[in-house]
Amino acid sequence: NSVTLNGLTIINSNTFTFSPLSPVDPGDDGYPTKSDHDNFDARANYGGAITISGNHKVTNCIIRNAYLKGGNGGNGKDGDGTNVNGGDGGYGGDAGGAGILIWSGNPVIRNTIIEDCQVVAGNGGNGANGNASDPLGVGGRGRVTGRAIGTAICIYDWYGASATFE
Repeated sequence: NSVTLNGLTIINSNTFTFSPLSPVDPGDDGYPTKSDHDNFDARANYGGAITISGNHKVTNCIIRNAYLKGGNGGNGKDGDGTNVNGGDGGYGGDAGGAGILIWSGNPVIRNTIIEDCQVVAGNGGNGANGNASDPLGVGGRGRVTGRAIGTAICIYDWYGASATFE
């Protein structure tokens, strides 16, 4: 089934996402196990004002001042006498599609104004200091900022999404 949004106005949409807390244990990188990295990195954030999955229509709409931000990565914890290495920071979260996110399908966007939208990726977390009193203590790695993509419209082609603009 197809849904049509007609004459809808969305102004000042603000979308934020999860930023993990920094760890409390010395040398901790925020991960419960080394194989579980993704659970403590910042979360990506896609689709601010409208998210489309399917062959729907958006007509005669206005999307203005939509803001979307990815989460910040947590900072590592400094090393101490028990764990001499500093923890790694978490990766920053991606952000995309503050106005419209087209997740899948082939929607039609007709006579629609999308303006003054902003996408901000999350910052990567700082690596922590190794234990200064132990010569074997190594500092943790700082991580990179996430990606900011598709400020007004983001077409996510992982699922074969496309769109028709009229």
